[in-house]
Amino acid sequence: MQNNSESQDAGKYSPLDQQKGEIRVLILQPGGESDELHCSLETYQLESCRELDALSYAWGDPKPVEPIFVDGSRTLIAHNLSVALRHLRYPHSSRVLWIDAVCINQADVDERSHQVFMMNRVYTTANQVLIWLGEARADSDFVMTRLKELAGGQRATAAEKLRLRGLFHDCLMDRDWWGRLWIVQEVVLAKSDPIIICGHSYVSWNTFQKAIDVGSLGFLLQGELWAKERLERSNHRISLRLLREEYQNSKISDEPTPSLYTLLFLTKSFQSTDPRDKIYGCLGLLSTRDREIMKPDYQKPTELVFLEVAKYLLTRSEWGFYSGFSVSTRGKLSMTAPSWLPNFAEQSGLSPTNPVMLLLPHSHKVDCGRRNVSFQDRERILAVAGLVLDTVEIAVELKSDPDLLLDQIAELELLAKQAVCRELPLDDARNCFMNLTRDRDVFQVFPSQVSNSPLALREQYEALTRRVERWSGKDTTSQYERPFFNIIKHLLPGMHFFVTNMGFFGITGASVCKGDTVSFLFGEELPIVLRPQGSLYTMLGAANVSGVMNGEVTGDMYQKGLVEKTTFLIG
Repeated sequence: MQNNSESQDAGKYSPLDQQKGEIRVLILQPGGESDELHCSLETYQLESCRELDALSYAWGDPKPVEPIFVDGSRTLIAHNLSVALRHLRYPHSSRVLWIDAVCINQADVDERSHQVFMMNRVYTTANQVLIWLGEARADSDFVMTRLKELAGGQRATAAEKLRLRGLFHDCLMDRDWWGRLWIVQEVVLAKSDPIIICGHSYVSWNTFQKAIDVGSLGFLLQGELWAKERLERSNHRISLRLLREEYQNSKISDEPTPSLYTLLFLTKSFQSTDPRDKIYGCLGLLSTRDREIMKPDYQKPTELVFLEVAKYLLTRSEWGFYSGFSVSTRGKLSMTAPSWLPNFAEQSGLSPTNPVMLLLPHSHKVDCGRRNVSFQDRERILAVAGLVLDTVEIAVELKSDPDLLLDQIAELELLAKQAVCRELPLDDARNCFMNLTRDRDVFQVFPSQVSNSPLALREQYEALTRRVERWSGKDTTSQYERPFFNIIKHLLPGMHFFVTNMGFFGITGASVCKGDTVSFLFGEELPIVLRPQGSLYTMLGAANVSGVMNGEVTGDMYQKGLVEKTTFLIG
């Protein structure tokens, strides 16, 4: 939960009885849209609130700029909340609302911790969850009307659907609300169909989703150039939909709710002002038993919260922890933070540092066996079993400019061809690795936009390199070339291509250099690059290495004793 001055002064809040499950509710007095805002705060036991509506909205600029009168006293709230209240209040009767920024004393850390722990109950108890997207924009009312009509069975031509797709994203999806982490539990846990409100127009959540399906509004077309923000918003909507459907189904079946790992993975590109909320915002979605893993505590430093979560996940049988979370984005973690600790607040979906990009359609997952970890030195050192593959000999950072990167691929191809021609002395113990297929094609390790691209990556690359006119800021690519253009524009820049001593090559979002160790850690789905530091290692991140992504090393060679298990001490 964000801690700012959007709500009342701390001294104007009466204490809540945690044992009784008390919450504050806002009683919004009736009025016209231009009238002053008047309300009162009242305390209730949550179970006794029968007419409560919970507001889901983006806080926006936290600076208080709009006046509101609470119990007769003038205070200030943020502009977005002020506009929302003016649209939501009834003209002739009061309305009971729960709004996190106002109903929780943000200055009281203990209260904030306890109320955040109760938030899942608030949203499952509320009569309605009201989703405030913001004020109307040009064409937003038209789009909201068309969504209802499409969901109701009206047809639309292909040309209209294409136009509506653009308006849908520009008017409704291009809103701060879709990027906010807390909306996940607010939408997922709502007991009734949430109501989406934009200006004076509204539509139910289920109608919204049905219209997207009928009108084919939700996805980018095959071969369309990516707009990063648009793609992330679409991914957020899909995650919300999947999680809500899963939770609704769990109510009528014995299916378990998603694990903490799954929730953190699906919400990793959502944003929160307080980095700890990347964890706390998911706790309310866990089962009652699993919620005991951790309770919100805003007295705890962020790094300690992240450390406790990482240790919990690493000691459980969760699949591929480091293929889901990057350790390359250290961000605001301290210089003394362990290298194996992900910064959960700075994980991104469409980013070269996202290890999931290495698992895209044409890639494979390595079965590295069951994870076996322990912690040493006051739990700052991770001891994990695994295998050593090889040592990095050459590392090349990929260019950020698409034109330069396109030219650079020829250099990478030459390195790959030279690498596979290497031989070792006959008495070298590593010769068993030389029997593995060391692919010559660098495109085997490139992330792919989709599994069924119209042309193979190499064919798209060759089509682009034959061009006399490069794009240089203009969309001159054909639909058949665009999947590869998307890759070199969004996924490859900043990645590192590397070649090992034995001639294997790979790609990673980490900053690797000569001397780094390519390893397989048991329990992971991707090779992990480590940097030797005396008796310890520093973890750099996951990689895709050609020729060893189908269990060649971790399966047959390991079972035959051709490669020995070792324990890595990672600080």
